[in-house]
Amino acid sequence: MEIFDSIYYDQLKIDLVRKSGVSMTSFSDTVLLAALMEAAKYSISAHTLARFFGFLPSRKLYPSTLQIICNYLGFEHFEAYRNFVQQTHSRSLFASNGLFENESYSSQSFEMAIQLMDLNEIQEHLDCIDFAHEKIEEIAHLTGFLVRNSAQQNRLLDLLIQTPKGRRLFFERFVDEDDSNDYFSLALQKYYFKKAKSSNSKLFYYCYLIANASYHHKKINEDWVSAVKKEMHKIDYAQLHFHEVSRLFETQILINFQSVGVSRNALTTIQDEVLIVMRSMDNHAQAWVLARLLKALAFSKQLSYAMQNNDFYKTLVDVHKKSDVSSIGELIVQLVFSRYAEKESNELTVPMTLKSHYFQNEYNTRLSTEAATKYLFGLPEEQQKLASSLHSFSMKTGTAWVMNVIKN
Repeated sequence: MEIFDSIYYDQLKIDLVRKSGVSMTSFSDTVLLAALMEAAKYSISAHTLARFFGFLPSRKLYPSTLQIICNYLGFEHFEAYRNFVQQTHSRSLFASNGLFENESYSSQSFEMAIQLMDLNEIQEHLDCIDFAHEKIEEIAHLTGFLVRNSAQQNRLLDLLIQTPKGRRLFFERFVDEDDSNDYFSLALQKYYFKKAKSSNSKLFYYCYLIANASYHHKKINEDWVSAVKKEMHKIDYAQLHFHEVSRLFETQILINFQSVGVSRNALTTIQDEVLIVMRSMDNHAQAWVLARLLKALAFSKQLSYAMQNNDFYKTLVDVHKKSDVSSIGELIVQLVFSRYAEKESNELTVPMTLKSHYFQNEYNTRLSTEAATKYLFGLPEEQQKLASSLHSFSMKTGTAWVMNVIKN
């Protein structure tokens, strides 16, 4: 294979643009790039660069030209550049992903260890996972997928709970919101609670169980409610992850509005507190805090009233407009925005499908939320077809709160 037929050809162009800062969108850009390279003592003609980038008919890249380009990019020769690409390209199987502190481990070896239920190998992989790595969500969702489909699920859950990193990876990071056959909530009660020592861990535990039971129309254990109220008194929001903050506010709504006739002053107080806490967060975190609150409000049939709060409404609009719908949280915000912000919805914005791949733990929420949003913008015939199936699916999966959004 020639260099111009390979991945390295395209990567060279990307790296030249990155190094030089020249966008390379027209022939004139090749003149500028040639001048910049000449100033750095790397001489290539504008016409050669134009052929390389496709502004003129292309031809074989001479070894000398390839050498100069690689030197300009900081590599001694093409072989050094090729090795660099092999180790760093996002889709290369040779890439050192850095997810494990032991470089001989990989996501593939971890996956096979779980599939073979090699307990020693699984444990060794868990021990050296780097939670600061940018692709930690990838390994967390891989683990969740494998646990969901394991024929030895209980043995695997028991192993994951035994180590702090196993607990963080699956129980606290994957967090199976779908909870098929109640396996995740039961696993929390059977395995996780014994290890939940910190206030943050206990808060997650009780908030998850209360929300899960609520949305599936199951009886909430009063001990859970008492315990979470006790933990709330110790809370310092600055010490919480935004997911923990979002679950805390969600739970407050679900607890306060279990019965009819509760004073709506409690809702106003919670809304005001949410807006204060959100100020220091980025848009991604704000979307998650809003989303779980909106779910609980819709479930409790308080959403329409909540949207009458002008500051709360403006925050919803602002968070959505900054969103690229890259999380389930942003997807939920989009649904409520589409329902209540009619004037803003008529701008040149189009409801989007979820951008992220990390939704396996909330498949049911993803499907129900996207279907509900599609319902809002559908023609009467499409709405009629969606309504029946959406109602049945959402009631079955604990996502019936979406019906309270679109029918409110």
